[in-house]
Amino acid sequence: MSESPVEQQTDALRDLALQARDELMVQAQRLPVDPARWGAHANETVEALIRDSGAWDAESGKVSRQALWDLAERTRNSAGQERADLANALLWTALAWGEGNDYRHARKLSFALMGAPRDLARSVFDQAQNPEGAEALFTSLHGPSSSAKVRYWGPDIFTKFLYFSAPRTNPATHLIVDQRVREVLAARKDPRVGMIHAAPGGFGWHSYNASVTLMNQLAQEWKVRPDDVEYAAFRLA
Repeated sequence: MSESPVEQQTDALRDLALQARDELMVQAQRLPVDPARWGAHANETVEALIRDSGAWDAESGKVSRQALWDLAERTRNSAGQERADLANALLWTALAWGEGNDYRHARKLSFALMGAPRDLARSVFDQAQNPEGAEALFTSLHGPSSSAKVRYWGPDIFTKFLYFSAPRTNPATHLIVDQRVREVLAARKDPRVGMIHAAPGGFGWHSYNASVTLMNQLAQEWKVRPDDVEYAAFRLA
Protein backbone atom coordinates (compact mmCIF):
# COMPACT_ATOMS: atom_id res chain seq x y z
CA MET A 1 0.00 0.00 0.00
CA SER A 2 1.44 3.35 -1.03
CA GLU A 3 1.98 6.14 1.46
CA SER A 4 -0.38 9.10 1.59
CA PRO A 5 0.97 12.57 0.72
CA VAL A 6 1.01 13.45 4.43
CA GLU A 7 2.99 10.30 5.25
CA GLN A 8 5.44 11.02 2.44
CA GLN A 9 5.90 14.57 3.70
CA THR A 10 6.39 13.33 7.27
CA ASP A 11 9.11 10.93 6.11
CA ALA A 12 10.84 13.71 4.18
CA LEU A 13 10.59 16.10 7.14
CA ARG A 14 11.99 13.51 9.54
CA ASP A 15 14.88 12.63 7.21
CA LEU A 16 15.80 16.30 6.81
CA ALA A 17 15.60 16.90 10.57
CA LEU A 18 17.85 13.91 11.25
CA GLN A 19 20.31 15.14 8.63
CA ALA A 20 20.26 18.61 10.19
CA ARG A 21 21.04 17.08 13.58
CA ASP A 22 23.81 14.77 12.36
CA GLU A 23 25.51 17.36 10.14
CA LEU A 24 25.02 20.34 12.52
CA MET A 25 23.25 22.17 9.70
CA VAL A 26 21.23 24.52 11.91
CA GLN A 27 24.13 26.16 13.72
CA ALA A 28 26.09 26.34 10.47
CA GLN A 29 23.29 28.02 8.49
CA ARG A 30 24.86 31.21 7.12
CA LEU A 31 22.99 33.88 5.22
CA PRO A 32 24.31 36.98 3.45
CA VAL A 33 23.97 40.28 5.29
CA ASP A 34 25.03 43.69 3.95
CA PRO A 35 25.35 46.19 6.85
CA ALA A 36 25.81 49.12 4.46
CA ARG A 37 22.60 48.35 2.64
CA TRP A 38 20.64 48.17 5.90
CA GLY A 39 22.34 51.37 6.99
CA ALA A 40 21.15 53.06 3.80
CA HIS A 41 17.57 52.08 4.63
CA ALA A 42 17.91 53.06 8.30
CA ASN A 43 20.98 55.07 9.34
CA GLU A 44 24.70 54.78 10.06
CA THR A 45 23.99 53.65 13.62
CA VAL A 46 22.17 50.56 12.35
CA GLU A 47 24.98 49.84 9.91
CA ALA A 48 27.46 49.96 12.79
CA LEU A 49 25.23 47.83 15.03
CA ILE A 50 25.25 45.01 12.48
CA ARG A 51 28.87 45.41 11.39
CA ASP A 52 30.22 45.55 14.96
CA SER A 53 27.79 43.03 16.49
CA GLY A 54 30.35 40.23 16.45
CA ALA A 55 27.85 38.10 14.53
CA TRP A 56 28.65 39.48 11.07
CA ASP A 57 31.67 37.93 9.37
CA ALA A 58 33.40 40.56 7.24
CA GLU A 59 35.31 38.04 5.14
CA SER A 60 32.25 36.12 3.95
CA GLY A 61 29.69 38.90 4.39
CA LYS A 62 27.45 36.40 6.18
CA VAL A 63 25.85 35.76 9.56
CA SER A 64 25.32 32.28 10.99
CA ARG A 65 22.78 31.04 13.49
CA GLN A 66 25.64 30.11 15.80
CA ALA A 67 26.92 33.68 15.71
CA LEU A 68 23.45 34.99 16.58
CA TRP A 69 23.16 32.52 19.48
CA ASP A 70 26.54 33.75 20.70
CA LEU A 71 25.39 37.36 20.45
CA ALA A 72 22.25 36.49 22.42
CA GLU A 73 24.35 34.83 25.10
CA ARG A 74 26.53 37.93 25.39
CA THR A 75 23.36 39.99 25.74
CA ARG A 76 22.04 37.63 28.41
CA ASN A 77 25.22 38.03 30.42
CA SER A 78 25.28 41.83 30.21
CA ALA A 79 23.47 44.60 32.07
CA GLY A 80 22.55 48.25 31.82
CA GLN A 81 23.30 50.20 28.65
CA GLU A 82 25.49 47.41 27.29
CA ARG A 83 22.53 45.02 27.48
CA ALA A 84 20.29 47.51 25.67
CA ASP A 85 22.90 48.06 22.94
CA LEU A 86 23.50 44.33 22.45
CA ALA A 87 19.76 43.60 22.34
CA ASN A 88 19.39 46.26 19.66
CA ALA A 89 22.27 44.75 17.70
CA LEU A 90 20.65 41.32 17.98
CA LEU A 91 17.32 42.67 16.74
CA TRP A 92 18.77 44.34 13.64
CA THR A 93 21.22 41.53 12.83
CA ALA A 94 18.53 38.85 13.23
CA LEU A 95 16.23 40.91 11.00
CA ALA A 96 18.93 41.23 8.34
CA TRP A 97 19.78 37.51 8.62
CA GLY A 98 16.12 36.61 8.18
CA GLU A 99 15.76 38.72 5.06
CA GLY A 100 19.02 37.48 3.51
CA ASN A 101 19.34 38.60 -0.11
CA ASP A 102 15.71 39.70 -0.25
CA TYR A 103 15.60 43.46 0.24
CA ARG A 104 12.04 43.99 -1.01
CA HIS A 105 10.77 44.87 2.46
CA ALA A 106 13.98 46.28 3.94
CA ARG A 107 13.04 49.93 3.53
CA LYS A 108 9.61 49.74 5.15
CA LEU A 109 10.82 47.40 7.91
CA SER A 110 13.70 49.75 8.69
CA PHE A 111 11.41 52.78 8.68
CA ALA A 112 8.97 51.06 11.04
CA LEU A 113 11.64 49.90 13.48
CA MET A 114 13.30 53.31 13.49
CA GLY A 115 10.00 54.69 14.75
CA ALA A 116 9.54 52.02 17.43
CA PRO A 117 10.14 52.72 21.14
CA ARG A 118 13.86 52.96 21.90
CA ASP A 119 13.64 50.21 24.51
CA LEU A 120 11.75 47.74 22.26
CA ALA A 121 14.69 45.39 21.68
CA ARG A 122 15.73 45.30 25.35
CA SER A 123 12.13 44.86 26.53
CA VAL A 124 11.35 42.00 24.11
CA PHE A 125 14.70 40.32 24.83
CA ASP A 126 14.15 40.46 28.59
CA GLN A 127 10.62 39.09 28.32
CA ALA A 128 11.80 36.26 26.07
CA GLN A 129 13.88 34.89 28.95
CA ASN A 130 10.70 33.90 30.78
CA PRO A 131 9.07 30.77 29.29
CA GLU A 132 5.91 31.39 31.28
CA GLY A 133 5.40 34.71 29.52
CA ALA A 134 5.48 33.43 25.93
CA GLU A 135 1.81 34.11 25.16
CA ALA A 136 1.84 37.55 26.77
CA LEU A 137 4.98 38.49 24.83
CA PHE A 138 3.59 37.29 21.49
CA THR A 139 0.27 39.05 21.94
CA SER A 140 2.01 42.27 23.05
CA LEU A 141 3.64 42.30 19.61
CA HIS A 142 0.72 40.99 17.59
CA GLY A 143 -2.69 40.89 19.20
CA PRO A 144 -6.00 42.74 19.40
CA SER A 145 -4.63 45.00 22.15
CA SER A 146 -0.94 44.94 21.23
CA SER A 147 1.12 47.25 23.42
CA ALA A 148 4.34 47.00 21.41
CA LYS A 149 3.11 46.30 17.89
CA VAL A 150 5.37 47.64 15.16
CA ARG A 151 3.93 48.25 11.71
CA TYR A 152 5.06 45.72 9.07
CA TRP A 153 6.85 43.70 11.78
CA GLY A 154 4.48 40.74 11.70
CA PRO A 155 5.04 37.33 13.30
CA ASP A 156 6.68 35.91 10.16
CA ILE A 157 9.46 38.37 10.98
CA PHE A 158 9.45 38.99 14.72
CA THR A 159 9.41 35.29 15.67
CA LYS A 160 13.01 35.21 14.43
CA PHE A 161 13.94 37.76 17.08
CA LEU A 162 11.97 35.82 19.72
CA TYR A 163 13.78 32.62 18.72
CA PHE A 164 17.25 34.12 18.99
CA SER A 165 16.40 36.04 22.18
CA ALA A 166 15.07 33.07 24.13
CA PRO A 167 17.44 30.52 25.67
CA ARG A 168 17.90 27.55 23.31
CA THR A 169 16.08 24.87 25.27
CA ASN A 170 14.51 21.52 24.44
CA PRO A 171 11.54 21.76 24.39
CA ALA A 172 11.75 25.24 22.93
CA THR A 173 9.72 28.21 24.12
CA HIS A 174 10.13 30.18 20.89
CA LEU A 175 10.93 29.05 17.35
CA ILE A 176 10.97 30.68 13.93
CA VAL A 177 7.46 30.34 12.50
CA ASP A 178 7.21 31.95 9.09
CA GLN A 179 4.95 31.15 6.17
CA ARG A 180 7.16 28.38 4.77
CA VAL A 181 7.33 26.61 8.12
CA ARG A 182 3.59 27.02 8.71
CA GLU A 183 2.73 25.59 5.29
CA VAL A 184 4.57 22.36 6.01
CA LEU A 185 3.25 22.00 9.55
CA ALA A 186 -0.34 22.87 8.60
CA ALA A 187 -0.37 20.20 5.88
CA ARG A 188 -0.01 17.53 8.58
CA LYS A 189 -3.39 18.45 10.11
CA ASP A 190 -2.12 17.00 13.37
CA PRO A 191 -5.07 16.59 15.78
CA ARG A 192 -2.77 16.97 18.79
CA VAL A 193 -2.26 20.69 18.22
CA GLY A 194 -5.26 21.87 16.20
CA MET A 195 -5.35 23.99 13.08
CA ILE A 196 -2.32 26.02 11.96
CA HIS A 197 -3.01 29.06 9.79
CA ALA A 198 -0.98 28.54 6.62
CA ALA A 199 -2.12 31.43 4.42
CA PRO A 200 0.15 34.44 3.80
CA GLY A 201 -0.16 37.32 6.20
CA GLY A 202 -0.55 37.64 9.92
CA PHE A 203 -1.46 34.83 12.28
CA GLY A 204 -2.26 34.70 15.94
CA TRP A 205 -1.06 33.09 19.13
CA HIS A 206 -3.02 29.87 18.52
CA SER A 207 -1.22 29.10 15.25
CA TYR A 208 2.14 30.12 16.71
CA ASN A 209 1.70 28.00 19.82
CA ALA A 210 0.39 25.07 17.78
CA SER A 211 3.42 25.30 15.48
CA VAL A 212 5.93 25.43 18.34
CA THR A 213 4.14 22.61 20.18
CA LEU A 214 4.13 20.38 17.09
CA MET A 215 7.82 21.00 16.39
CA ASN A 216 8.63 20.18 20.03
CA GLN A 217 6.62 16.96 19.80
CA LEU A 218 8.24 15.87 16.55
CA ALA A 219 11.69 16.70 17.96
CA GLN A 220 11.01 14.45 20.94
CA GLU A 221 9.76 11.61 18.72
CA TRP A 222 12.72 11.84 16.33
CA LYS A 223 15.35 12.60 18.99
CA VAL A 224 16.41 15.87 17.39
CA ARG A 225 16.27 19.48 18.54
CA PRO A 226 13.13 21.55 17.87
CA ASP A 227 15.00 23.92 15.57
CA ASP A 228 16.20 20.92 13.53
CA VAL A 229 12.51 20.39 12.75
CA GLU A 230 11.99 24.09 11.99
CA TYR A 231 15.02 24.12 9.68
CA ALA A 232 13.79 20.96 7.95
CA ALA A 233 10.29 22.44 7.47
CA PHE A 234 11.76 25.59 5.94
CA ARG A 235 13.91 23.54 3.57
CA LEU A 236 11.03 21.25 2.65
CA ALA A 237 8.56 24.03 1.81
